[in-house]
Amino acid sequence: MKSINLFVVSLIIIGLFSCQEKKAENEIRWKFGNFEKLTYEYHQISENKSSMMNFGKQDGKMLSKATGLLIVSPKEGGKADVVFKNVEMSLLSVSEEGDTTQTMKQSSPDFFMQDMDELGKIAGNLNQQTELLAQTLFPIPSEKLKVGQTSKIPISMPFNMLGSIINVTGFNEVKLESLEDAKAKVSTIIDVSEFEIPEDANVNYECYLKGSSNYTFDTTQGYFDTIDLNITMVLKNLASDNQDENDSLAGQEDLLKKLAEKFGMEVNTKISLRLKEVK
Repeated sequence: MKSINLFVVSLIIIGLFSCQEKKAENEIRWKFGNFEKLTYEYHQISENKSSMMNFGKQDGKMLSKATGLLIVSPKEGGKADVVFKNVEMSLLSVSEEGDTTQTMKQSSPDFFMQDMDELGKIAGNLNQQTELLAQTLFPIPSEKLKVGQTSKIPISMPFNMLGSIINVTGFNEVKLESLEDAKAKVSTIIDVSEFEIPEDANVNYECYLKGSSNYTFDTTQGYFDTIDLNITMVLKNLASDNQDENDSLAGQEDLLKKLAEKFGMEVNTKISLRLKEVK
């Protein structure tokens, strides 16, 4: 009888460990111990609409393209470095008829983000380019999700608006769409649009970052297979109601003021990552 009881207890313990192992495999987490290096094909295209590019006329528009490699390299301490390598950049102007003309093409120096943790977070001060990528490229929920559940990741993004740094806050809402054979399909909604302007500052700005992404994640191996990210960043100086568009420019100070009043920028960016090699 004792041997039977011990056998039953053993089965229960084994079952518990099996459930825990399965639960761990289903979590969306980087597992840096499972690989030495990941190499992704990186593609980015941005459309920049700016009223400053064609002051006094129809808004100007520029396209920029970037292609290269993104490398994730684990290191000691449960962290990893993210390196953008062999990036080729092209600038194209867009005419009113919609025709595009390449104005520049060049290779960019490799740049990197250090010490990414298993939740995709990067500590420390970043520049505007890497800050945007660090907070939107690898969205990982802080808790384990069931299919259909969502989790909000807080985001704080600094916007430089005519010399003023505005801290705009919001979230990236992550939703687990499906989970089959340890492959998770995930969608996100990005909304970073909350900010305050000091009462004594006589300005009226519009600043926000909005978008969405879809990705597939291997929960067993602990890495992303594909990522598709679409984001729109807007910075605008909203003119006051009593602004007279017909005022003549009397001098340099008036010109600078008019330029500031006309300032506006909208950048629409699409980024895609495709896993190329695992070592």
